[in-house]
Amino acid sequence: MPLSGAKKRKQLLFDMKIVCAGDSSFDRYFPINIDLPGGISYNVAMHAKDAFPPQDNIQLLSVLGDDSIARQLRSNLKAKGIQQHIECLPGQSPVQHIHLKPSGEYKFGIYETGVLKDYRVPVRSQDIIRSSDLLIIPWFEQITPFFESVMQIDSVGLRAVDFSDISTNQDIDRIGKWIARFDIGFFGLMPEDEVFINKIAALAKSCNKLMIVTLAAHGSLAFDGERQYQCPAKKVSTVIDATGAGDSFAAGFLAEYVYSGNIQKAMGCGTELAARTVAHLGATPNSIARQVLNRSG
Repeated sequence: MPLSGAKKRKQLLFDMKIVCAGDSSFDRYFPINIDLPGGISYNVAMHAKDAFPPQDNIQLLSVLGDDSIARQLRSNLKAKGIQQHIECLPGQSPVQHIHLKPSGEYKFGIYETGVLKDYRVPVRSQDIIRSSDLLIIPWFEQITPFFESVMQIDSVGLRAVDFSDISTNQDIDRIGKWIARFDIGFFGLMPEDEVFINKIAALAKSCNKLMIVTLAAHGSLAFDGERQYQCPAKKVSTVIDATGAGDSFAAGFLAEYVYSGNIQKAMGCGTELAARTVAHLGATPNSIARQVLNRSG
């Protein structure tokens, strides 16, 4: 019988292997006309390197093209000390268009899939998934083949899924399809999505799963089987860019939860990291100082 998420967490030791499997890309900001490093899995890995104990091994399993974007991202990962399992294919690396509002909120535009289109984890990389103590993977429409190929591989540790496009694709059956294959779910929604949030809570109860719902400035909720938790957002004097706040929340939450099992404390850690993220331009640390590519020239 498969171990429950709680039992798997209790088996975790120090020097853990955390595998972030999924997308690496650049965020193309409009109207300010700059590119910044991005991609959910890239963002989570970068934040996880800061949030987890230094002895833990943060790894990124992804795919990139043979362009300047790929070279920049790989250089950033190397400088951060993240172990890379990145296949480089002929073609363009993924690019996400982001329309940034003066309030710091954003709207996703075109997603240039590039080499991510129809990509699946190759056989030679499957042992990376199998041996992970913690696997973190996003799911949005453009990454579905990659996501499904990862989810079909068994692994020994905890598995967390970020349902990244859930706000525009509120299908509870889509979550239920994979419910037996993950332990923790992350969902970015808003208070007006109450009906769907209640469905997530009911699914957490019926399947004894841990579901985390982030609500932007309205804080976050957690449903752990029958138990429910709530955490307010941290006040930020000026929101510069909300891009990647959910990614940093997930990294902060998991860094605390996998060791202590304290959900309330983990929500606070995620909230703290998300508050730092929205206070600067770009989804990852040092985005402005070291990683901006100015496209105006």
